[in-house]
This record gives sequence, structure tokens and C-alpha cells, in this order.
Amino acid sequence: MDPTKKRLKLWSSKPWLSQVSSFTTFFRSLNLLNNETKVLCVSAGGGHEVMALNNMGVSDVTENALFPLRFSGEMERTVRNGGVCVVVVEECG
Repeated sequence: MDPTKKRLKLWSSKPWLSQVSSFTTFFRSLNLLNNETKVLCVSAGGGHEVMALNNMGVSDVTENALFPLRFSGEMERTVRNGGVCVVVVEECG
């Protein structure tokens, strides 16, 4: 299957849309984001977070996957003075 068609099929699936919706709800509840916000998603996995942010109008989103031990250092390095780090983890168990 053509990779573009495969992605479009995935992005229209019920589980994908449900996860994107969950992230959208969470990000909106923070009241921190607007169209001028710049976001770095560290290890964004499948990209649900990136799609949720784009759907909210945040246009400057960078998806970047790094090794787990480097997450906090990369977040500290890239956040601007007055910026915010938000850590979202998947529920375990």
C-alpha cells in the first residue's frame, strides 16, 4: 500500500482520532497554547500529540524522538526563559 494512503487510513481510524482528541482536550485544559506558541514534542511516538497541536492551530510544532535518558536535558536546553515543560506519560498497569 502507498505510504501516504496508509497514513491517511491510520489518521482516520477511530483509535487514532480518539487519542488525538484526548491530547487536544488535555492541551486545551492547560491554557498555555496559542497560534504563536512554539512546541517541541520530545519522543512524540506516533505523532498524536503533534496532530492535536496542529488541529488546535499551533503551527510551529517540531516532532523529535530522542533516547529516554536525554529527555529532561533536551527539555531544559530548549525551553526559553518563561517557557513551560509539560510531561505527558502513558498510564502504566
